[in-house]
Amino acid sequence: MYVLGHCVTAERTGLFSDAAIFGDGLYAVMMPDYLRCHDWGYDCCFDPSAPGREAALLRSHVLGDWFVHYGGDRGRIKHGWAYRNMGGFARAYDEFFAVAEASGLRDASRPRDSRRGFAHSMVEYAIDIHLARTGEYDGYLADIVARLGALGRGTGLGSRPWILATAAAIGAPIHAELLDRDVASFSGRIARSRDVGEFVLRAAIEKFGLHETEASIEHVRAYLDPGTDEIGAPAFDHVLAEATEFLHRVLVAQKEPPSA
Repeated sequence: MYVLGHCVTAERTGLFSDAAIFGDGLYAVMMPDYLRCHDWGYDCCFDPSAPGREAALLRSHVLGDWFVHYGGDRGRIKHGWAYRNMGGFARAYDEFFAVAEASGLRDASRPRDSRRGFAHSMVEYAIDIHLARTGEYDGYLADIVARLGALGRGTGLGSRPWILATAAAIGAPIHAELLDRDVASFSGRIARSRDVGEFVLRAAIEKFGLHETEASIEHVRAYLDPGTDEIGAPAFDHVLAEATEFLHRVLVAQKEPPSA
């Protein structure tokens, strides 16, 4: 999952207001992506030490990723939904990179992601493509871009001082040597997106080492769209419902109150 997947599953738990998720809560919901703190999150998402809304929103992201990777129990074994549904993308792996390199969209000297890494990431991106196709979230584009597209700037919510202070309060690790680069890369991709489905297209370009051009966007789309079709809308609706139930169950057990 990416921006839409994490926001939608958190919002559907009913534990957070719509404004908290698609408004100022975006900064905390997406913090694991721009802080590179998923592994830390996996270690503490079932036994949190930090209370408060920001911590709960961050955990909602990590728990969503946990579910699609590992399933609905606490065993950290890669047998979750993403791994069970990545076959089509795994078969497209060689062609995706070969065509990108032959077309000058990617430097052939750059190491490729693994087949499994590529395939499971594409499955997660496909969740957001499915949600974008519904058209239900188009109205949130401006709010998402206004906040995440300006991440790390200025003062107040979403600023660099806010990121540092919030991460410290939650206990999330900061990789100081990577922070500014990662925040700028993340926010830039969001800012350049022209629709909510483009968030994952630009994320895939970055992850798989393509040059960020219109041709690269269309290249990713040419593989992501048919892979999404192959999995099918009912499967996406089912996993989103299951992930939402999992988030709700774990967060309620942690006695997180609904946000105002």
